[in-house]
Amino acid sequence: MGEGAGEREAADLLKEANRQASEQALSVARRKYEEGDDEAAVRFAAKSLKLYPLDEANKYLSWLQRFGAASEAAAAVKRVLEAEDHYEVFGVTQQRFDGSSLKSLYRQLSLALHPDKNHARGAERAFQRLSEAHGVLSDAALRSKYDVELHMKNLARGPHKKKPPPQPRAYTQSHAQSHTHTHTSTHSHAYTQQQQQQQQQRQQEQQQQQASQHSHHQQQNQQSSGPRTAFRWGGKGQYEAPPTQSYGPPNKPNVGSSTEAQLMREVSMLRTKLMEAMGFKAESASLKNKLVAASTRERELDAQLTKLKAREQAWRSEKGQLLEEVDKMHKLWQDEKEAHA
Repeated sequence: MGEGAGEREAADLLKEANRQASEQALSVARRKYEEGDDEAAVRFAAKSLKLYPLDEANKYLSWLQRFGAASEAAAAVKRVLEAEDHYEVFGVTQQRFDGSSLKSLYRQLSLALHPDKNHARGAERAFQRLSEAHGVLSDAALRSKYDVELHMKNLARGPHKKKPPPQPRAYTQSHAQSHTHTHTSTHSHAYTQQQQQQQQQRQQEQQQQQASQHSHHQQQNQQSSGPRTAFRWGGKGQYEAPPTQSYGPPNKPNVGSSTEAQLMREVSMLRTKLMEAMGFKAESASLKNKLVAASTRERELDAQLTKLKAREQAWRSEKGQLLEEVDKMHKLWQDEKEAHA
């Protein structure tokens, strides 16, 4: 009996120790998540559940798998926050944008990013950006102005190849491993191609430099040797120089590179002014629509105010009638009281 009681006591002590260790591991998991280390948070939460089956640890591990950095919810938040423009927020391009499908796209993304349902990091900021993008793209005037600003931004940034917007997809651990391996191999292959392109570019630059040096040497040799003029026998015991020939139409203006550059700058300035004028026109139309809506609303409020005044007048007359009836009833009551007295 004594040995059995001792074993049970030892088992209880071991169970209590495991429970305390599980609680400590769970607190470490929460601290790691607050520090931004989701991988360590998942590892310590699993360790806490392995030490002792705490319901709190089980719920926290499930929550991390649903809203952690490797979850689909976090991937959706990251895609919206890393979008370069309002169109990429909805997973489309400016050229393929369809206003009729904007409402359904916004409904799907708002359900996926709403902070009440998505507890991943940055969900609130992603939802705010989604609302801002929807407010701009759903208004024709604001979208026209935004297109002008986006065009000017792209012109200032210069030509570049834009990456396609990433699509949301489920994210599992095996997918993460395969994605890491594929990303590494793709990165090394891209780096090798980049080195080859740089080497070919250096070779082309060297060839161009050699060709320019060769042409420069030829020009110097021609200048040093002087102009060579072919003479012919004139028949009078002397040589005559041939008549000079002019190639091309006479008095043709020769446009230089500086003039072309100036024309290109002027064209660019005119294009910029045209885009700004389009933006001002769109803004003016938007303000005009708002003014019309404000005038309509003012008329509606005036009509409601007139109705309220009429109701107030009716209420006042009804109140006067009720007061008269109360006075009459009070007088009758006084008369009856005096008659009984």
